[in-house]
Amino acid sequence: IPASLLVTRYSPGALAWISILLCSLGVGAQSIAEDSFVFLAGVCVYGIGWALAVPLVGQIARNRLTTRTFVIATTVVFVLGQALASISLMTADFLDQIFEWRTLYQISFVTHLPLVVLAWIFIKPSKDFQSGSVLDTLGIAWRLMRSPVLWLAGLASALFLATLFDFGYIWNLNFQMALGWDSTESIVLTFIFLVGLIFGGTGATIIAHWIGGYATMLIGMTYGCITFGVVLVFTPDRNDLWFALPLLFTMGMGFGSCSMILPYFARFFEEKSSGMFFAV
Repeated sequence: IPASLLVTRYSPGALAWISILLCSLGVGAQSIAEDSFVFLAGVCVYGIGWALAVPLVGQIARNRLTTRTFVIATTVVFVLGQALASISLMTADFLDQIFEWRTLYQISFVTHLPLVVLAWIFIKPSKDFQSGSVLDTLGIAWRLMRSPVLWLAGLASALFLATLFDFGYIWNLNFQMALGWDSTESIVLTFIFLVGLIFGGTGATIIAHWIGGYATMLIGMTYGCITFGVVLVFTPDRNDLWFALPLLFTMGMGFGSCSMILPYFARFFEEKSSGMFFAV
């Protein structure tokens, strides 16, 4: 929410490079940390950078794109961006056997720096940005907090993001191993789940064109939860990859469809308040 208040005072393009720089500095601090305090401080700085990026994604896309393109592009950013991050964790797990963990953090720090420069140069609002008052923006946040739609959006986003971020990826691996799969099979099943997320997120924008975004979200959330229950109850006894693979893929599609709920509902808000919707 403080990040979205900054967006109301400054151009989104002026803050994008700061967001990526904070993420980079957070990773860099973790790479040189000699005690837990410095490491956790790096985690916090990285988290602040990510928090600043969330309303910026909505605001920049809202300024530049038509409504339909806005929904599709923001979904692609969430789904493909996080899926690539998860795949990079698989790569890091492989490289961890070759490099020390600090080296991996330092590589991540270095790869962030060109993104800072690119964002500084290229991410600009396509028109003059009209900043709003802080009190008005806080009023928008208060009204949003009382909206059932926002809580539905939060729940759908939680189902999607909790399975995809760093912790979610590790949880997925441990979940598969807890069900009795060995490490190689666990990685295959988790990867198939991520592929399902990509198909579900991008395919939901097409389905929503016919049945509406609201129905698409509810169907995707319901199907994903039911499939998760089936995976939990039936796969340990079957021990059959040909049974588990389509289940994991379609479960990913169900949760992936939830990724478009934020851009779908954000389109109903005017430009200066869409960032606040993403933040809340």
